[in-house]
Amino acid sequence: MFVIKKVKNKKCWQLNVSKTLFNLVKLSKFLKIIVEESENELTPVAIGVFNHCSPNQIYCSIATLDKKYADNFVNIEQLENVDLGLKNADDAHHTCFKITEVRQNEPDLSGLPQYFSAFASREVRPLHQCIVDQLIEQTIGITNMDMKRNLTVDLYAEETLPNAELPTKLWRDYDGFIVSDKNRFAEVEIEHKKLCNLLKNEVQDKELELKFEKLEGKTFSLFLDYDSDVAIMNREEFLEWLLKLNGVNGTIALNNEMRPVGYVLSRGANLIQCYAETSDIIHHLLLKHISAMSVSTISMFLRHSDDWLGKKISSEAITFKPIRRFHSRVVPANIKWNKTFVLNIGVHIF
Repeated sequence: MFVIKKVKNKKCWQLNVSKTLFNLVKLSKFLKIIVEESENELTPVAIGVFNHCSPNQIYCSIATLDKKYADNFVNIEQLENVDLGLKNADDAHHTCFKITEVRQNEPDLSGLPQYFSAFASREVRPLHQCIVDQLIEQTIGITNMDMKRNLTVDLYAEETLPNAELPTKLWRDYDGFIVSDKNRFAEVEIEHKKLCNLLKNEVQDKELELKFEKLEGKTFSLFLDYDSDVAIMNREEFLEWLLKLNGVNGTIALNNEMRPVGYVLSRGANLIQCYAETSDIIHHLLLKHISAMSVSTISMFLRHSDDWLGKKISSEAITFKPIRRFHSRVVPANIKWNKTFVLNIGVHIF
């Protein structure tokens, strides 16, 4: 997902991040990097990026680490004079830490009163918890965090990618993502031709009075209008950031009154997000959009539902990777799932 190259200047350390990570950090404004320090280099071993969706909702875009630290416990301290290579980005909240101590086990507090096992400040913590705690402190703070603020993360199911993801227990037992979402999600990849045929068969007997417009400057306001109806928060800044990425294309569906009733965004062979008033509109909108895509396969993130198309795509998929969603406090109740077909998992909560 990202690459960090190591360079040492005469006056300070400098980490050059990849363009993919740079773009994500520009949106989130919160980046934490933890490194191993040696005489001649810094080696990144953990990185975290949070997206502040609303005053009380945080989405965890990235929080990963070198697997050799998955079962260890560490202490960290902030590094000074570090240039994270994020030119033209707001670096007020981007910080770098170094590991100062590594232990194989944490101290046994079982012989102490229960207060200490629950609330005592730990001498060492899992590296993953270190980076999540630092991000929490700078995004929403720790005051009343468990009373009204919520964090969300999406994880590939361990049985699907046993060697690609850190254990769910790190997120659940140490980071506090203890609420499992009742919804189930998946990343799917399907042949372009097969998806076109599925959609053509579905729409052939269903005529709708729709007009389709390419997403561009003159239709941007219509795009924002419909997203504001679907979203649980103002996402104008997020959408402007998204559309500035190279290769992003969009199609807007309008009814006979020229009001927006849905839109779809794609980048390369990936459908990024798709929302519409009804499933029939989604079918027509997707067919219009993907017919112009010159790719052999199409990837997307879907929610398991009773929708015919979603079930058919999942059954016909070349690859199918289940995803589980966890929260720190509650399952958000105000997401309009009836209007959501493709989610932007990894960047936003829907």
